[in-house]
Amino acid sequence: MPRIRRGTGITLALVLILICPWPAPAGALTVRVAPELVSVNLGYHGREVLLEGEAPPGADVYVKVVSAPVRATLSQKGRVLGFWMNVRKVSVEGLPKLYQLYTPGTLADAPPVLRREGFTADYADARRAARVTEQTGNADRLLPTAAADPFVASLVQMYERKGLYAIGERAVQTRNGRFRVLINVPVGVPQGEIRAQVYAVRAGHLVAVSQTGFRVRSAGLVRQLRVLSGTDGPVYGSLAVLIALFAGALIGIFFDWLRRFLARGGTGNATIEAH
Repeated sequence: MPRIRRGTGITLALVLILICPWPAPAGALTVRVAPELVSVNLGYHGREVLLEGEAPPGADVYVKVVSAPVRATLSQKGRVLGFWMNVRKVSVEGLPKLYQLYTPGTLADAPPVLRREGFTADYADARRAARVTEQTGNADRLLPTAAADPFVASLVQMYERKGLYAIGERAVQTRNGRFRVLINVPVGVPQGEIRAQVYAVRAGHLVAVSQTGFRVRSAGLVRQLRVLSGTDGPVYGSLAVLIALFAGALIGIFFDWLRRFLARGGTGNATIEAH
């Protein structure tokens, strides 16, 4: 009978360990997401991404979905000589554009251990990371917390209206140790990686944490315009001007037709003239 040398046996064992699928240990938190890529084109009206997996026995599952921070510009209006005008311009940095919480019950029933993980109705952890600078001429001035908070709150409210900031209560369904939740990916979702943090809580204690995610990428004409804006600014600017002129011409034609229609008094071909 041929004998397997010691070195060959060790190598074979290592190969088997690497290639053989080993089941997850009992009580582990496993997570899967589908699809892993969301394509945004001109006809995009939002979609849902499925997050599912296995949870430790007796554990409740909570999910936090967050995008990378983006830079947003806000303008504050005020009265100047009786007219409403932009009197202040600020930039908000460090605030994610997408921030969603999903719970198996109500948010009020979430255990206190999750508060430091960002499970709050006012998105406290996201707002703490925001920095607001006022644009004054060629210099930017960092606003103190008291002056910055109204701008951050306004931006969060704007994102809430669009569904980018949301709390999905009773959205995580668990049955026989398996959980699932549908993640809402609305219009306006930022491009790039979207991170999903999954927490398993049992008897008020955090017993497991897992992270997964999906990617958002523009497609079709939307992608071509994004690439063009980043690689060929003059061409993109010229295209934007042409689109604006074309839209203006269409509006002009519409109002000219409307003026002619009203001049006829809306009575078919009869024309009403003043003498």
